[in-house]
Formats: sequence, structure tokens, C-alpha cells
Amino acid sequence: MGEQQRADELRARLSVVRDLEIDYTDGEEEDDYKEYDVIFDLNADDDPSHVASYLSLKETPVFLSVAKLSLAEQFMLVTQK
Repeated sequence: MGEQQRADELRARLSVVRDLEIDYTDGEEEDDYKEYDVIFDLNADDDPSHVASYLSLKETPVFLSVAKLSLAEQFMLVTQK
């Protein structure tokens, strides 16, 4: 879940993985999260309302609000100014 730009960036970074199926959801309807192998909620920092839904997923890795920029990228932005 998350903004389309974040999702596209994640897809680009994961493009080296073969046979990868990515499913997007806006989280508005009740999804069956148990059918997924891994979940990246790229919008949990802006909308944490779905976090409770992930608590029952004991065997599914869930990544919430993964870093939008690495420390190295932030350092480069700061030093370029």
C-alpha cells in the first residue's frame, strides 16, 4: 500500500527477482492479507490504521514505512546544498 510512486520505486528495486507477483491495494476494503508471502505497507507512516490487521500474521513478514531514502542518499542531498 502507499503512493504509486513509492510502489513503482519498490517494484524497480525488486525487478531482479524472477517470478515475482506484485499486488497493489489501497487498503480501503477488507483484504485477506494471509494470502500474501510478504507485505510492504509503504504508507503506514501516513496512515497507521492498517497496522492492527497485520498483528495476526505470525508467518508473514510485514515491512512498515520502509525508509524512503537511505542514509547515504540523505547525506548526498544534504552535502549537495
